[in-house]
Amino acid sequence: MQAWAIATVAVITAATVGARSTLWRVQPESRPLTLIVFFWGFSLCLRWWSRPQGFRGRIAPEYFTGVLADVTNVAAACMVFAIVANAWGKQQLVRWVYGIAALVGMVFFLGLYLFSSDDSADVDFSTLDGWGTARALLVSGFNLIACCAMVAVGVHVFRAAPHAPKASIVCITLAGVTGTVFTVIRTAAIVDSDWENAYLASHYALLLTFLLFLDLAGVVGLMTRLRRRRQSRHREREQVNA
Repeated sequence: MQAWAIATVAVITAATVGARSTLWRVQPESRPLTLIVFFWGFSLCLRWWSRPQGFRGRIAPEYFTGVLADVTNVAAACMVFAIVANAWGKQQLVRWVYGIAALVGMVFFLGLYLFSSDDSADVDFSTLDGWGTARALLVSGFNLIACCAMVAVGVHVFRAAPHAPKASIVCITLAGVTGTVFTVIRTAAIVDSDWENAYLASHYALLLTFLLFLDLAGVVGLMTRLRRRRQSRHREREQVNA
C-alpha cells in the first residue's frame, strides 16, 4: 500500500511538473514553484528507492542516493526563497536565489560526498555523534526554515494581494504547515529516541500530504494563469473588433 501511494504521488508530481513547464518561458515567475515540486518530489523518490532498513537507515540512507536526495532536498528549500522574493516584490533577487541555491547545493554535495560513507548511518542518535546526525540535522534545518517561510508567504499574500489565486495560496500554506510538522517530528526523533516511533508512524503520510498540497498549488496556479491568459486574449479581440 505504501509503495502504491508513493508511486501515485510520484506520477501526480511528474504530471504537475510537466504541465507547469509550459509556462517556463512565457511566465518566469512560475519557475520557482515548478522547481520546488520537482526537487522535493525527486528527493522523496530517491529516499523510497533506497528503501533502507530501520529508522537510522532512513536518516542517512545508502550512500549515493542518500547524498543526492539530501542535495535535491536542500535545493528545493533554497527555491522557496525565490517565492519569498516574488511575494515581496523583489523579483530582481530571484536570479541571486538561483545562484545561491546552485552554490549551496554544490558545496553541500561535495561535503556529503567527502565526509559521508556507507557506514554513516551507524551513529548514536541520542548523543548526536557522527557526521550522519549532523547531516540529518542540517537538512532538517533547511527544511524547517523553508516550510516556515512558505507559511509566512501564504499568510502575507493572502492578506496583501486580494486578486491572487486563493486556492493556490491556501495549498502552499498548508504544505508549509505540513512540512513544518514533519520536520519538527523528524528533528525530535534525531535528538531523542523516544520520538522514533512517532516519526516512523507518520513520516510517509506527512511527506505525501506535503507533496500533494504542493501539487495542488501548482495545478491551481497553472489553471489560474491559463484562464487569465484566455481572458486577456478575449478582451484584446473584443477591443480589435470594436
